[in-house]
Amino acid sequence: MNRRAILKWLGLLGLGPLIGRAGVSWGNACSVGPSTAVFYERPIPDELVDRYERLIVEADAISSDQVLLAGRAEPFLYISIGEAEPWRAGYETLDPTWFLGRNEGWGGNIVDLTQPGWLQYILEVRIWPLWARGYRGFFLDTLDSFRALPLTSEQLAEQEVALNAILRGIYERYPTIRLILNRGFDLWPSFGRQAVGVVAESLLHGWDAVGKSYFRVQPADHAWLLAKLETARDTYGLPVTVIDYLPLTDRAAARHAARRIRDLGFTPWVTAPQLNAVGIGLPDLKCS
Repeated sequence: MNRRAILKWLGLLGLGPLIGRAGVSWGNACSVGPSTAVFYERPIPDELVDRYERLIVEADAISSDQVLLAGRAEPFLYISIGEAEPWRAGYETLDPTWFLGRNEGWGGNIVDLTQPGWLQYILEVRIWPLWARGYRGFFLDTLDSFRALPLTSEQLAEQEVALNAILRGIYERYPTIRLILNRGFDLWPSFGRQAVGVVAESLLHGWDAVGKSYFRVQPADHAWLLAKLETARDTYGLPVTVIDYLPLTDRAAARHAARRIRDLGFTPWVTAPQLNAVGIGLPDLKCS
């Protein structure tokens, strides 16, 4: 019986999530952290489940819990913390007065994090049904969406306090949860050593969701983000995954960008902006 068949069998017994999770020693040869892929569409390709150590996915795209839980990759399911998604089940129950603005690029409504009902929505509507199905890893996105709004310094401080309270509430409700943070710079002093990873987009190449175009990250923006990610890695011991966006019609350019990210000491994932393609990741690179 091959490894994947064994893991599927263990998954049927409810043991799959315990295999290759806590205390794992990452098996990639490049020593920059766990190989990580990000894919939000259905179906999730088997090659991502089989080849990667971590897999960030959209929960609504999962067609088989047993296959995902028993695969090689540890799954991390997408949770939006700072925005309410109109297409998401349960959205209609939210109070519209909780919304402070709109993310015009991606269509989400930016939430006032100080609303107590929002934390309950995250804990009980978003996380609990997935937790009950056996998932323990979650990817927290839109952590800094409130910063896109014209808030006063006092209002910004209130949102920062509320964001920390939300993370604290998640850990209190689910003490064994494994969280990867998308950026979340404000959270690192309190939760940097509890999280299991950090993701950041656009270190070298990005995507303008409003203008619908790719762009090269400017040197000043690159240097600023690089310093942040080095802090995550060197001060908090967090493995860092960098998602860069390039047209995958030019695989050579995507591979070159992935190699540059790896050489900076981070795990690369170079892909399409819709996060619906098999991109270039750590297993695609030779280590020098």
